[in-house]
Amino acid sequence: MGDMRIMNLLVDRYITEYFYVVPDRENIARRTRNNSILAQMSSAPVFTQWINTMADEIDKMAGEKSMRTAAVINDITRPAGGDYWQVDYELHTWRTPNDLDMPPEISRGTLFMKIRFEPGIRDFVVERGVHKYLDAGGDPASLFKFRVYEIVAK
Repeated sequence: MGDMRIMNLLVDRYITEYFYVVPDRENIARRTRNNSILAQMSSAPVFTQWINTMADEIDKMAGEKSMRTAAVINDITRPAGGDYWQVDYELHTWRTPNDLDMPPEISRGTLFMKIRFEPGIRDFVVERGVHKYLDAGGDPASLFKFRVYEIVAK
């Protein structure tokens, strides 16, 4: 896989972690911890921003037994000389549990993300060994030198 393909996969994973909802409040409790994959992929200010905005919405939706999926749509792009990647996403939200006849609510949005991505695997993972890291439960997304430093919603 090329570096751009890896970065696109990491951005897709980030968007999923940022928005998804499952009807389980323990899930959001785990995601708000400082060692969660979203925390590892975010700068401290971005993670704090997510805690103060999205996490409350996700917790409320989980308590109402809602479910939401998120996915990147379109290619992620960055204008020449620009600092921000444009990431278009689509959310599918089911508000009524266990009713497969109800179609999801579909919404779209755009985030402008300041991302640092360097090809290769994080040094501490290389030192430990990739297989040992993954066998011990390490998340594959945390292998890479990827971090979101700023997010601006459109």
